[in-house]
Amino acid sequence: MLEACTSARWVSQLATERGDEVVVANPRSFEVISASVRKSDRNDARMLPEFGQIRPHLLNPVVLRGGEVQSARSVLMARDTLVSNRTAIVNCVRGLLRDSGLELPRCAAERFHVRVRKLIPCELAPAVLPLLDALEGLAECIKQHDATIERSAEEQFPEAALLQQVSGVGPRAGDTRIR
Repeated sequence: MLEACTSARWVSQLATERGDEVVVANPRSFEVISASVRKSDRNDARMLPEFGQIRPHLLNPVVLRGGEVQSARSVLMARDTLVSNRTAIVNCVRGLLRDSGLELPRCAAERFHVRVRKLIPCELAPAVLPLLDALEGLAECIKQHDATIERSAEEQFPEAALLQQVSGVGPRAGDTRIR
């Protein structure tokens, strides 16, 4: 018995390889744990096996993602982190330049570093140029992740093609590709 958490898949895999039966409890739907005033990891660890032996269905067992799905999800999460960082840097650069009276043109985030580089005043270059260099690196990393996601959607998850027939649905979170 173990509680669903970030390391549950790994612990479950180790226990299964040892020959142990594994039940992964959904802590949100098991109110004896989630609503307990004495909630702690130690108390949870005592309660889970007791309920698991008597009435395992009360634990609302969850099925963990397989390795292939978890790997694909990791790429999506990594890409999302890169995109979030790109947004933060673009906003920072816009703010720094706005403080100097410069209003930057609108453009796609992946081209921002190219369009803005020639507009940087000399006095702001030490602050802004390293940020634009970082954006250039992020753009390349995002492009690599996009290629990996496209390939994964085609090779590992062919059912994704059905969903992508809908206008505005693509293989990446927030993808608004029009077909």
